[in-house]
Amino acid sequence: MHVLQFASWYPQNEVDVSGSFFQEFAKNLLDLGLKIGVLHAKFVDGVFNRNGGRSESAVFTNEDGLIVGRSTTRIRIPGPARRIAALERRDVRLRLQAGRILYDEYVAEHGIPDIIHAQACFWGGVIASKIANEEGVPLVVSAHSSVFGRGLVGRREWGLASSVWKGSEQNISVSRTNAKIICDMFNLPENAFQIVPNGIDSGQFTVTPTPSGPYKWICIGNLVENKRVDLLIDAMKKMPSEHNLVIIGDGPMRAKLTQQATELGDRVEFLGTVERGRVSQLLSQCHALVHPSEFETFGVVLVEAMMCGRPVVAMRCGGPEEIIGPDRGLLVENGNLGGLIDAMLITSERGWSAQTIANQARDLFDQRVVCERFQKIYSDVITRYDRRNG
Repeated sequence: MHVLQFASWYPQNEVDVSGSFFQEFAKNLLDLGLKIGVLHAKFVDGVFNRNGGRSESAVFTNEDGLIVGRSTTRIRIPGPARRIAALERRDVRLRLQAGRILYDEYVAEHGIPDIIHAQACFWGGVIASKIANEEGVPLVVSAHSSVFGRGLVGRREWGLASSVWKGSEQNISVSRTNAKIICDMFNLPENAFQIVPNGIDSGQFTVTPTPSGPYKWICIGNLVENKRVDLLIDAMKKMPSEHNLVIIGDGPMRAKLTQQATELGDRVEFLGTVERGRVSQLLSQCHALVHPSEFETFGVVLVEAMMCGRPVVAMRCGGPEEIIGPDRGLLVENGNLGGLIDAMLITSERGWSAQTIANQARDLFDQRVVCERFQKIYSDVITRYDRRNG
């Protein structure tokens, strides 16, 4: 089976972690014996051609047997100007052209795929949907982004997304909550989505005993408003003085959050962005993960923590409800500071079985299990598509 993946974001080099899940997913499909290609058209917004922002034609590399095609296109249209219909159409046209160049060059060398899998709607799904329709190749689309649940989809994006979801042979969501949001938004039937969680490579994570010493929390995520790290810092001010917090990630709120944490002194440590290979080590050095985000389609870091045997405290914000069970952590009503404080105190005082947490996480979310489910979805979609069009 030949699967071509259009990734909406994807690592550009060894230190880039953007889209690393899509990379790992593709490599696991390759390990199952499938023929896999990955295409990623990167778009850089802005009028000025600075900092290496020139457009680049398709570049293909063989990465341990995985064929990856990348291109970079600078969209020279200021954001507000995209409300002008003609410029809006040009913006979309540029993106579709970039994807078409990648596809044509890939097919010329590696042949027509049996199926196209778009990872996220913008812009992988938009590009893949048009190509699949033009070329007569079945399409499946996975929903990953939180833009729909957070109300960040404008009029232009709404129309494009509607065509993607309605034109796909099979839509897939990482959580029921996210699927329902999209179905309600685009008037899709309840069975428009299959629910398949993100898969995690359990081999990258080792179960270790709970560390001794002062209780240490860990929080992993971009430092943006949606992640509500500000709420977590307020909660830390109510924790016992021996409780510490390590924050991994970076973003526009870092300076503000650092200032907010000043009175906690060295009890809060900001590590910034770390290499993906260090995540397991840092998780194992902590007692529990806390994830105060106000909206998540899934929550990969929650599963990674559990694969290390660490309990998780998270908000009821979409994805965590389908990840955290009673033996794996506690859920808090979204945005409730008092509830967060209580859950963190209870978690720190309760005895948890690291091995039980890790075993349950592997049974539910191991990447090989998830990839085998996708392999069946691909086979079913191809069969259905061929019967209808044969």
